[in-house]
Amino acid sequence: LNTDCVFFMPFHLRRSSSPLKHHRGNKCSYKLLFAIVGVGGLFQSRTVQSFVTSSTSAAHLTRTARSLSRRMSNANGASSTTQQSATLPAPHKLNDVLFESIEDHQLTQKEQPFGRILDAGTGNHSLRWIGSLISRSSRIAGNGNDGNDDRMDDGTDTGVTSFTAITADETMRRNVVKEAERLGIAHCGEVVIGNWATTGDEPATLCKDQVYDTILADYLLGSVDGFAPFFQDRMFGRLKQHLKTDGTGRMYVVGLEPLPDSVGGPGDIIAKVRSVRDACILLARHRCYREYPVTWIQRNLKQHGFIVETTTKFPIVYSHGTILRQINVARSKLPLFDCRDTAASMGKQLDRLEEESKMVVEENGGRITLGFDYIVAARLPQD
Repeated sequence: LNTDCVFFMPFHLRRSSSPLKHHRGNKCSYKLLFAIVGVGGLFQSRTVQSFVTSSTSAAHLTRTARSLSRRMSNANGASSTTQQSATLPAPHKLNDVLFESIEDHQLTQKEQPFGRILDAGTGNHSLRWIGSLISRSSRIAGNGNDGNDDRMDDGTDTGVTSFTAITADETMRRNVVKEAERLGIAHCGEVVIGNWATTGDEPATLCKDQVYDTILADYLLGSVDGFAPFFQDRMFGRLKQHLKTDGTGRMYVVGLEPLPDSVGGPGDIIAKVRSVRDACILLARHRCYREYPVTWIQRNLKQHGFIVETTTKFPIVYSHGTILRQINVARSKLPLFDCRDTAASMGKQLDRLEEESKMVVEENGGRITLGFDYIVAARLPQD
């Protein structure tokens, strides 16, 4: 499983004026350092197997997930959501296997409330998840929950007290603020514009002196190379400053295992599409994202003094429609090539890949499994 799902909708499908336009369907658009992954709903019936590794537990589950689609559909659909004026209550539960796994670890295995939450790179999807936690918390003043609310019929009290959501993009900040108002959770926290990256002796002012019970780093590392190259090895040290050190604070790192250049079997078509797509991105003079293996995440967390508690992996299944979206990402870059002949030749190659991918997927029952998402749960040693 030394693979990676890197299929994302491009930034420029939402905004065509930024030099930071990119292929990944992050919920934060061009959020500089922490464009993280977006809204669900595009590939709702995707079956995913999750398996957990830790020193104390192991599980093998089959679940329905939307983790891939939430990385993709925000790129062309989030703006319409934030334009809705009606106030809708935050959902009781978000149908997302990754966030469900985080809830299980936090509330069931560790029996710890979420408390103060830092969404280190926010977007509408993670905000909706936070909203769902708030709807099940008895600790939010004025949200109507006293522990007996019918939205808490499973008996779960998430224990959320407040949230801070970070973005580096003013447009995204406005969108997330609107979403918080629409969900009726704006009074429970704040949306802050800022950048985690610091250079040299520059003082760290973002979230200065603030400490949180829970930090969510949702596809954070993969986005860094696109907008703040070479800061990846410092990110966890930066976030470490804001996590409780009494043994109860948790950080959840969500990411994607990188794809190899080639892979045996039907999954190789996905690697081919990824390679051609990235070539188109580079020929358009845009930056590609760089995902990091889960082993790198674990090693880097430990180097910064974290204790890794569990690692959960979620194999990803692709349809032809999923692959085609990435071919279209590459096609959208063709007008930006310096050489028209190169663009025309690449267009023909993309046409061939579309036909080949359709044939391969059909030959394999309409789905190809390749790569996995992962969640690493970590904490700091008790003072």
